[in-house]
Amino acid sequence: MNITKEDKKEKCPKCGSKEILTLGLDQMCCDCDWDNTLLLVNLGQMDQPRLAAYEQFVKPKSFESLKSKTSTEATEVISAIRTKSPLSA
Repeated sequence: MNITKEDKKEKCPKCGSKEILTLGLDQMCCDCDWDNTLLLVNLGQMDQPRLAAYEQFVKPKSFESLKSKTSTEATEVISAIRTKSPLSA
């Protein structure tokens, strides 16, 4: 999974509220219907469903347990996913 500490939101990207509920790697806004589910899936959280279930229920991960930086090779791919822009050729 390619999620990093930088993916943790301090305010809602949809409505701007600072009322963000964080449980492990899951985040949701208390003032609108935004959550980070699509981002987690796009970054590979569900590529290995058994590992995802283990990390969700048996040994939960949190943003604090993640690495701060990703490898430079993966940076362009992750950036494209976050911004929904096509990769450069």
